[in-house]
Amino acid sequence: MTRPRFPVRFLAWWRWRLREATGLRPARDPASRTLQLRLALAAAALFLAAMALAPVLRGAEIARLSAEVDALAAPAGEAASVRSRLLLLQGPVIAASARLSEPDALDTLRLLTVLLPDDVQLSTLSIDGRDVRITGTSRDARVTAAGLRRSGRFARVTLAGTPAVFEIALVLR
Repeated sequence: MTRPRFPVRFLAWWRWRLREATGLRPARDPASRTLQLRLALAAAALFLAAMALAPVLRGAEIARLSAEVDALAAPAGEAASVRSRLLLLQGPVIAASARLSEPDALDTLRLLTVLLPDDVQLSTLSIDGRDVRITGTSRDARVTAAGLRRSGRFARVTLAGTPAVFEIALVLR
């Protein structure tokens, strides 16, 4: 079948194609037409009611959520206050923890006792925080300094003096 000319024949052709494709036919008796009309009006009324109720329901939801936010504002303020107090209290604890985590003089002396060879005799030992300075005698100060470097416990090992009499500056990690 060829396409009819626009507009009247075109619309009739599409109506015929729709009926053929879907198998739907318009109602022929008055009772069926009345029922179809009533159903169409009911669907239109429901659609319009939904469109009219949407802003009202949206407003009610916004009001409910606003009340919920207002109810949570006080606990949120209290939580912020508690958090700021906690941060203030953490300051001294963090400072004390940092001091305790640094090795003290006894730890440094114990470490040097373990790491220095038996032939080393110290004449001076100076410990200032992480900086350690030792002076003494040894058979070979280069071997002593190399052993301290290999231990991995010192960030920097500096040797000065002769192979027998030495001065070593250390920085603890």
